[in-house]
Amino acid sequence: KETHVEEHAKRSYWDEKDFELIVETSFDGLLVSDGYGNVLFVNNSYVQNTGIQKEEIIGHNIRELLNPVWMKESAILLALEKKKPISFYHITKNGNHVISTGTPIFKDGEIHRVVVNTRDISEIYALREELGKAKAMEKLYLEQAEAQRKDREDEIVVKNRKMQNIYATAEKIASFDTTVL
Repeated sequence: KETHVEEHAKRSYWDEKDFELIVETSFDGLLVSDGYGNVLFVNNSYVQNTGIQKEEIIGHNIRELLNPVWMKESAILLALEKKKPISFYHITKNGNHVISTGTPIFKDGEIHRVVVNTRDISEIYALREELGKAKAMEKLYLEQAEAQRKDREDEIVVKNRKMQNIYATAEKIASFDTTVL
């Protein structure tokens, strides 16, 4: 009869299929190439992030996919050239905003593999765009408020310093629908 420890050890063992399942369910896109840029593996998230189908890329050299529209540069080629991890931002074939990181893996002093990790940041990019629009609207609003204040400044003469402070405070809160005491 097996002990509890032996039984647990059998269930804890994981094989290549377990590893493949883990990699396939990763939120991040993963691509593995050899040291020459030939693509050996991509997971489903890579396909989803980039819009490049597995059959379009696996077994091909990454140089074949370079183009001026949606793959101007490659994390694989940059990692091979620099011989160190490299990250950059780009827009993919399917229009996603992605951060790609290529990490070389060395064996006997030579690059044996390059692992590319892609993270879809489209939602973050959209939020950044919204924030930029909001800041532009705020700037426009403040410019308009300042112009209106200057227009009214010509109409009202305030010489006393305390009255000038009161008037400045009133100007700041004038655009809000609130009672002020």
